[in-house]
Amino acid sequence: FANTHEQLLHEFCKKGLKRENLERLWVDLCLAVDNSHV
Repeated sequence: FANTHEQLLHEFCKKGLKRENLERLWVDLCLAVDNSHV
């Protein structure tokens, strides 16, 4: 999970984030978090 999380953070920092990109990343992040708790 930490690896995926780190990739998402890199995506966050890398992009000049538009709102829809940000929301997309949040969805991915939430899914990753949910999956880590299963």
